Amino acid sequence: MSKNIWILLFTGVFNGLAIIMLKTIINIEVPWIVIMIALWLYSIVVFSKKLELKNIGLKIYIDSIGFLWHSFISFTPILWGITKLIENIRDIKEPYISNGIIYIALGIISHSSYQLIFPKFKIKEITCHTRKKIKSLKIVLLSDLHMNTVTNNKFIKRLVDTVKEINPEIILVTGDIISSELTHLHEKLSLLSHMKPRHGTFYISGNDDYSQNIEDVKKTIKKELNWHYLSNECLKINELDLTLIGVEDPFWQKNKKKERNALTIVSEKIKKLVSETTYNILLYHRNNPELLKHHPKIDMQLSGHTHGGQFWPMTWITRWTNKYSKGYYKINKNQHFYISQGTGYSRPEIHRLGTQNEITVINITQI
Repeated sequence: MSKNIWILLFTGVFNGLAIIMLKTIINIEVPWIVIMIALWLYSIVVFSKKLELKNIGLKIYIDSIGFLWHSFISFTPILWGITKLIENIRDIKEPYISNGIIYIALGIISHSSYQLIFPKFKIKEITCHTRKKIKSLKIVLLSDLHMNTVTNNKFIKRLVDTVKEINPEIILVTGDIISSELTHLHEKLSLLSHMKPRHGTFYISGNDDYSQNIEDVKKTIKKELNWHYLSNECLKINELDLTLIGVEDPFWQKNKKKERNALTIVSEKIKKLVSETTYNILLYHRNNPELLKHHPKIDMQLSGHTHGGQFWPMTWITRWTNKYSKGYYKINKNQHFYISQGTGYSRPEIHRLGTQNEITVINITQI
């Protein structure tokens, strides 16, 4: 049996409950054959990114439909649960509240589509002071772009234009750049290549970058964007009195023991190669400040990964389950920790509600 058939069968069974729940919510009699057809179509459109489709036009068309449908299915159970709770508390027998949430879900889809077609970015600006004798520095932090087949070209153009207006000395990217087949992203990467800061762009891997062959990802980004990859290493940029420390995402390690080994390797390099006279920035996709706290020579850590929860109620859950979830944290008087909400979307079908697409401007000045 081919890979495509297995994917359709597995996802069809796995997502059957969502369709059955939808039938319950609408509160009308629907023949089971209709449910099965809808379930099959749902599996195709939502999980088409796993399918081996060579026609890019067909791929984009199917992905777009799937993302919208998935948005509907993703939010409907949440709204259904809230509605049933209200009905039980108030002892409401009529189904008009249950039926009304369908319109709310459709409104969420419309809002999600609008965000994708007409993207907006929140520019978050912070200033960090240091006693080190360094030049003033303006950095742009990007994270979690998650470029895929339905990433709108307007989104990338708006991003590029905004960063050009900020005019930073350097751009730092904390992983999750790619979330789709590289062969479908050449046009989008070409648009992104117009973002050219004076001292270059440096990036690390995130867990989603491993959805493709990571070596192919690195080669493609180097060729088309000329971004510099930091692979568990320390890199000094003399012109800026700056040292960058890049940690590869532990996803490639596959287990905690190997992750620990990677952190140990980077830790040893920090001890040997990082000077106390330069401004030292650690790039690590995960919101884990372990290395930052262990090495006083590190002045700042930049991370992403959480998206701040991206949409309610995940925003609450993310805040409850993470000591550091989004934004700026001062670890001590000399060390700073910043977690981006993400420049893109973890999945286009799950839009932002309670968070924003973020471009972060970091100003470093001497006291």
